[in-house]
Amino acid sequence: MSPEMVGRSMSSILRHILPCLLWVALGASRGLASAPASLDLVGYVPDVGQAKDVAIDAHSGVAYVASAQFGLAAIDRRNPSHPVVLSTASPAFYGERVAVDGSLAVVVSGSFGLTVVDASNPTVPPLKPLGFLFGIFRGVAVSGRTAYVIQTITGNPAHSDLVVVDLGDPTAPNVIGRVTIGASDHAGVHVVGSIAYVTAGRSGLTVVDVSSPRAPKIIATADMPGEAVSVDVVNGYAYVAASTAIVVVDVRTPSRPVITGSIAATVTDVAAANNTVYALGGYQFQIFDVSGPSSPRLLSATSTYGALGLDVLGNHAYLASTEVSGVPGVWGKGGLYVIDVTNPRKPYLITNVFNGFDNGGVATDGRLAITAGNSWGLRVLDVSNPSAPVIVGQLAGTFGAVAMTRSRAYVLENLGLCGSEQRRTADR
Repeated sequence: MSPEMVGRSMSSILRHILPCLLWVALGASRGLASAPASLDLVGYVPDVGQAKDVAIDAHSGVAYVASAQFGLAAIDRRNPSHPVVLSTASPAFYGERVAVDGSLAVVVSGSFGLTVVDASNPTVPPLKPLGFLFGIFRGVAVSGRTAYVIQTITGNPAHSDLVVVDLGDPTAPNVIGRVTIGASDHAGVHVVGSIAYVTAGRSGLTVVDVSSPRAPKIIATADMPGEAVSVDVVNGYAYVAASTAIVVVDVRTPSRPVITGSIAATVTDVAAANNTVYALGGYQFQIFDVSGPSSPRLLSATSTYGALGLDVLGNHAYLASTEVSGVPGVWGKGGLYVIDVTNPRKPYLITNVFNGFDNGGVATDGRLAITAGNSWGLRVLDVSNPSAPVIVGQLAGTFGAVAMTRSRAYVLENLGLCGSEQRRTADR
C-alpha cells in the first residue's frame, strides 16, 4: 500500500471516531475492507479534551483532569508555563469529577457510573481503568484506599446519599456504607481525617462522621443562604459555595459548626489555600481574602474561560474548561488553564493546554505523519514509535487533504478567499 493510499484510508477512519489522533496497526497481508479484525489501537497523542474537573495529587504534584473525551488525563505541571500531558486513560470514557490520592484516582461520570484508575505511574501511558461501579454519582473525595462519593438515588422524589466505597481491591470497588444527606444532584464532598463535609443543595452543609466506614452518621448541619454546591476545608474552616454567597464556617469542632461570615457572590465551585478562597461562578474566576473569617473580601474577578472545576497549588490556579468553540484562539480552546495568582488582585493567564484538532486528512510514510486539521492548522508527528507518537512541528492555516511522497508532503490549503484553494508542497 502506497503512503498516499495509507493517508486516504486513515483519513476515512478518523472522520468517524473521536477528534483525537489515533494510530491503527494495519494488517500487512489484507486490506482494510476485508480484514477489520486486523485493526488494533497501538498509540495516540494524549490530550485533556473538554475538561470538566481538575485535582492535584498532594503526593506527586501531578494534575489530573477529568474530561468528556478521555475520562482522565495526567499533566506534569512542574513548569506552570509549559505543562505537559503525560498520559490519558485507555480505554477512554466520559468523566465529570475527579479525586486522587497517591496511586489511585476515582472519576465519577454522572449517570455513567464511577471508574477507578491506576495513577501509580502517570509518566508511563496509558492510565489504566481498574474497576467500575454502576450508578449515578456527582461528587467524590478519596483518602487512601477509601472513596467518599455522592450518589443520586432515583425515586419520587430522588435523593442523594454519601456512600463509602472500599478501594482495597481497586478492580472491584465495593460500597460498604451509606447515609442520606439531601435531595440535590449538585453535591460536593471534602474529607478531613474521619470527617466528611458534604454540600447537598437546600440541605446546606452536612457534617458526617466516617470513622466507622460501614456506619457513617450525620453529626451536624449548617443552613446556607442559597443552595450549597461545593466545599473546601482548610485549617478548621469550611468555605462553602452556596450559589449566591461564599459562606465561611468554623468547623474546628465538627459537631458544632458556626457560620462566621459570608459575602454575596455567584459561585459553583471553590478551592481554598493561604487564607484565600478561589471560586468559579457567573462567568467569573473570583479571588477572596478570608484572612478575617468574619469579613471575607473580594480581591479580583476575571474570566473563567468557561471553567467548571478548579484546584490550587502554591501560586497557581488550575481551571478545567469545556468551552470549545471550534475556532482557534484564547477564548475558545477549553482544556486546562493555568493562572498565576501570586498577586491575587491581578491574576493573569500563563498558558492553556488544549491539543484539540480536526479531521481534514492524514498521510504517513511510516516514520512521519502529516495531519491536516482544517482551521486548526497542520501538524507533523514522529510515528517511528507507533505506541508513542510525538508532535514535532506544526503550521498555522486551514488545511484539508494531504498526501506524501518520500521527500515531500502535498497539502490542500483553503485561503478563505471566495472559497479559493491552493496546493502547498513542503519538504518534510
